[in-house]
Order: sequence, then C-alpha cells, then structure tokens
Amino acid sequence: MAEAHLLVAAQCERAEAALEPAARSDEFNEGALNLFTPPAQLLAEPAATEAIRRIVPGLLDTELLTVRGAGTLLQIAAFAGHPGRAQLTTLADELARLFPPAPTHDHGDARR
Repeated sequence: MAEAHLLVAAQCERAEAALEPAARSDEFNEGALNLFTPPAQLLAEPAATEAIRRIVPGLLDTELLTVRGAGTLLQIAAFAGHPGRAQLTTLADELARLFPPAPTHDHGDARR
C-alpha cells in the first residue's frame, strides 16, 4: 500500500510540474556550464554531475541521455515532463555558481 502512495505522489509531482509555464530559450544560460551545455560536457565535470544528482535525482538515469544527440538537459526535462521549473531554476543557479561565465573585458571605445 505504501508503494502505491509513493507512486501517486510521484505522479502528482509530475502533473504539477506540467502545469507550470514552459521555460523560455533565454532562461537558464547564465553560467559557463548551463542547462544548454551538452550533457556529455556536463558529465565530464564531477561538480556538475554531483549538482545534477543532488538537485534533480533521477534525471541522469533517464534513457534519453543514451540517445546520441538527445539534446540538452533542458530539452530532456521538457520531453520527460520532469523536473519542474523550480528544480531547473535551482540547478541553473547552482551551475552558474560553480561555473561562472568568463569575464568580459571592456576595452572602452574602439574608435579611440
């Protein structure tokens, strides 16, 4: 009986996530590694792998990662219907913290 309750809870969580507005393509791309980074590149970084496993348990266990050219984590999440926006935001923020974007160098006005 407890197993049935856990199944219903998981289905409810996925249904609630499906009701959230879809992520826009300009979201989740703040860090040098982000939700648009190819999964193989993310998995090559132990800190990124740990963050993904901690924040979105099970996402790295999906069979979609084994398909060549399966897409980004954001695309896989959209296709699988899991995780929801809150977890994606938390993951994107953590990746940006762990892998900040390279600083841009402003050399002033180029016409000087």
